[in-house]
Amino acid sequence: MKKYLLSTLPFLIFFLLLTERAHSISLLYGDNFQFNFNNPGARSLAMGGAFIALADDATAAASNPAGLHILTKPEVSVEMKFFKNETNIDFYDNKGGVENQFGVVDPAFQPRVFQDHVTSLSFMSLVYPTELATLAIFRHELVNYEEKWASRGAIVSVPSTGGYARKFPAQSVIDMTVEDVGMAVSFVPFENFAIGANARVSRYAMDSEANVYQYNQNNPYSAPDYSPNSIRAKRIVHDAETSFGYTLGMQWNPISSLKIGAVYKKQPKFTSKAQYYSGPYYEGANKFILYSSEDYTVKLPDSYGAGISYELFGLNVSFDYVRIKYSDLLNNLNSFFDSSSANNYDIRDGNEFHFGGEYVLSPFKNIFIAARAGYYHEQEHNIKYVGSKDPANRDIYPPGKNANHGTGGIGIVYKENIQLDMGVDISDNRGEQFSVSTIYRF
Repeated sequence: MKKYLLSTLPFLIFFLLLTERAHSISLLYGDNFQFNFNNPGARSLAMGGAFIALADDATAAASNPAGLHILTKPEVSVEMKFFKNETNIDFYDNKGGVENQFGVVDPAFQPRVFQDHVTSLSFMSLVYPTELATLAIFRHELVNYEEKWASRGAIVSVPSTGGYARKFPAQSVIDMTVEDVGMAVSFVPFENFAIGANARVSRYAMDSEANVYQYNQNNPYSAPDYSPNSIRAKRIVHDAETSFGYTLGMQWNPISSLKIGAVYKKQPKFTSKAQYYSGPYYEGANKFILYSSEDYTVKLPDSYGAGISYELFGLNVSFDYVRIKYSDLLNNLNSFFDSSSANNYDIRDGNEFHFGGEYVLSPFKNIFIAARAGYYHEQEHNIKYVGSKDPANRDIYPPGKNANHGTGGIGIVYKENIQLDMGVDISDNRGEQFSVSTIYRF
């Protein structure tokens, strides 16, 4: 997604479906991803993530390294971020009840929203200007995502039989992080024109567990039994991998009040391993038997964007456009589907539009105060079912919803050496985040 909100890192769900006898386990991969592709720093967050062209502080090492050339003194930047994400399980349960085992079922799903919170040190950087170039080292938390959810086993219609079937109840816990450590450089080959790049080592860590439970076969529409001995199958991922990525950027100042920027971000690809177990429902009380292990690839989506920033009488207005290749996710996750079903799923690349403004005034000597506000539009990026063979999957893997984000915040600078920024992002269906960052200029 972006530049600076964890829009999205936002998330991944593994949903296991079993055949009637448990030694055939298939994996469907779904709902949606939310990643923190937005630019670091509370200042950028408050301005709606519109920072590609502006990029004039230590956070430029990750957002647009070309902007580092503006810095004339060494400086350090640190950011703390709080994020509340929401997992909307559309197929949590059914809205209506059932007259009897063979009665009428209300096919409408009852959704449920699960909330999780993460607080972390999300960004650090050190910038050092030289006569030939400006150098930086940085650490950026691209993903820090925690999620817990459950499904009670929704009842779906089966057009081929004219009847109904129940999905197995499920529970899932996910803890996923992707951390970048890198170096950045910026230099000015021509007057008023800078180029920059960074190279990053990315570490991916995933701890997840998903369980599928047997329901009461004597009463298929009864409440789910989440007891350990009702587990039909378990999927576990406990893995850590390392990969590489890079960013290329440019910044052009045709006049002193106008900046134009562009950036391309190549994100890493990771190979991980999932383990599948047959559970106590088949193997006996408290027994889990390893059934298979499967390697799969997670490719974080590449992105590119451009922006423009204009300043007049203390007011800065910025606009960014960003294209995110969410299709990279599906293209590299076809191992989750067999060859006959992979084409039944789709995910759209995302277009994002970011707007932001900043007004700076100096009410006291050596003190500058900035008021900031912004907005951006986030296009839906769910993996969705587009096939016709299994209409029930259209309900389990539906199209997502676009999100609108309103942002705002303030900043205080003392003697041009110490800067403290605060920013908040509130969206209609992507959760909320709050950021505090500080910059010290030597």
